[in-house]
Amino acid sequence: MLHGLFGEGENLRGIARGLEPHFRCVLVDLPNHGDSPHIDSIDYPDMADAVARSMRDVESANGRSFVLGHSMGGKVAMHLALRHPDMVRALVVLDIAPRRYDPSHTGLIDALDSLPLETISNRTDADRALADAIPAAAVRSFLLKNLVRGESGLRWKLNVRGVKESYAAILSWEAEGTYTGPALFIGGTESDYLRPERDRPVITNHFPKADIEMIEGAGHWIHADRQDEVVERVRAFLAAHAGASL
Repeated sequence: MLHGLFGEGENLRGIARGLEPHFRCVLVDLPNHGDSPHIDSIDYPDMADAVARSMRDVESANGRSFVLGHSMGGKVAMHLALRHPDMVRALVVLDIAPRRYDPSHTGLIDALDSLPLETISNRTDADRALADAIPAAAVRSFLLKNLVRGESGLRWKLNVRGVKESYAAILSWEAEGTYTGPALFIGGTESDYLRPERDRPVITNHFPKADIEMIEGAGHWIHADRQDEVVERVRAFLAAHAGASL
């Protein structure tokens, strides 16, 4: 299970709980996120290959896994399926399509990068310092989960500078080939990241067996907005391709 930009594996814990009675779920911290190593820059092939190496360490008995990804993690999951199709039993992508997106986080990344951590003693102070640049309290709360206390004071778990350097690559989509296994794309009707009428051609170009479903009233954080419905749809899809009725 692969999280989105600025997140960590724990963001998908609620979905994992809904699936774990029937499936073993592994929550991955992608490079430069969570507890994973910081590197200067990242792109999707590198992240997909890193996930593939992790999968080999925890692979299922038959050596193939279901892979689920949200947003940036969805793009990683798609690259993984295209680059390592023998490792992917079926693919689930939450609210993202295989295409390039326009920049929408530049100001947010700059705000995080310029936050003077040496003069900030707690998350409350950090929240106050970010309020002008990031007016949405829910977004600040999500981002500040990355702020932790280290030996010499507050530090980012997220590699902010690395994300900044890699942002163009994160927005991009440069991939070839097709994945002919089962694939499910789930989007929210209140989000513009996945639109069936716009994105179906590019999805089926790479994933010819893909189904596209939309959840009414859900935004981009679809797994938080409509957790139970996402779990229900994902569980049904996985069961259909696991040879079981769950």
